[in-house]
Parts: sequence; C-alpha cells; structure tokens
Amino acid sequence: MLTIKVKPAPRLRAAFARWAVTQDPKVDTCSHVEFCVPPKLFTLVPEELLIGSFVDGHRYRSPLDDEQNAAVAAAEERVAVPGQPLPEVNPAAHPPDSTPLAPASDGQIPNGDGQNPKKGREEAARPAKSRTRRAPAAGSSRRKATPEEAS
Repeated sequence: MLTIKVKPAPRLRAAFARWAVTQDPKVDTCSHVEFCVPPKLFTLVPEELLIGSFVDGHRYRSPLDDEQNAAVAAAEERVAVPGQPLPEVNPAAHPPDSTPLAPASDGQIPNGDGQNPKKGREEAARPAKSRTRRAPAAGSSRRKATPEEAS
C-alpha cells in the first residue's frame, strides 16, 4: 500500500500522534519518529502539524510561508539606477557583528591583495603548472646492491 512518510517536528510529535489515532483507519507509525500516512488522509492533515516536518525525506514548505516570504521580498525590493549609487541596504539584513566593506575608490573593484591591480590578470594568463613527473637524469639511476655488498 502506498503511504507518505511524515516525520513531524519534535515539538509537534505528540500533537501529530493525537491527530493520527483519531483517523479512521488509524495512521500507523513507520518508526519511532515517522508516521505512514495514506495519501487520502495526507490531504486532511492540519497545516500547523506539518510546518517544520519532513515529508518523504523533504522539508515541508507551507503555502502560507511562501505567501509571507513573497510579501516581505516585494516590500524590500529596491531598484538601482544606472550611474547612481546603490540604494541603502536594510540594516536588519546583516547580523549585528558583521563588518561593512570599504567603498571602492574610483569605481574600480579592488583585487585580493590591494597592491597591484594587474597582478591578478597576469597570474590568470599564465599557463597552469604541469603535474607530470620529470625523468631522472642520465646516469643517476639507483643500482641494486649485490649480496656481497650487503654483508
């Protein structure tokens, strides 16, 4: 029989179990933390019991969460105008212990060391080093020791 494995969030496990035993037929457990829910009953599971759970190994994404995230993203959307500085970023977008970057001078993007702007391009233009082994020089090969020399 086809079932959907639901692993509720630990804080909702008891509430999910209460819902599962009230169904007809009762929902079985797959393991000590997972429930095997028939597809017909899965559509009847209350949304608040599924938020934070894993369904068939994937995190459950609530349609309500998607609507809230879309509304927040639309409210924070900013438009940059070519030739003008970028709009200010909402301070809540960064953690409190983050360090802001220094602005680039003359509109140039600084390279990694901040010393020589051409250095990065020169290194990128060089061919990659070969990883092949060099052949030993003529006459430098090791010879095997004879039994007389070993004693």
